[in-house]
Amino acid sequence: MPNCNEPWPPPPHDPRERVEVTRVGAWIVRQLPPTHPRRLHMPPGFAAVQLWHPARRVSLLLPAGITGHAYELFACGRPYAWVKDVDQLAAVAARGFGVLPPSPDQIRALQRMFCAPRAAAVEAR
Repeated sequence: MPNCNEPWPPPPHDPRERVEVTRVGAWIVRQLPPTHPRRLHMPPGFAAVQLWHPARRVSLLLPAGITGHAYELFACGRPYAWVKDVDQLAAVAARGFGVLPPSPDQIRALQRMFCAPRAAAVEAR
């Protein structure tokens, strides 16, 4: 089980590495800025978009190369959780992290908005 020695989770779950792009309910949607050193060295589609729940300090990464193309949940002092199916995400998040993520439809919309352009760039290679 990951333990955090600092007030913030380790990368890639540290929300300070990303910039806020929108909000969905209690969740802040964040992504690496285009000039972030890690993003400059990653292939398109590898860096994950993050949903950060500041009150519960829970990080949810949307599927990307860095997450093994699964939804990845993290909070200090709790085991990581990976979920392949967006329809199962709410149950895992509630049971293991005490939060409800945005609805599957909202998450799909975020993926279309922030992840689909990168996935299309990978396919075009």
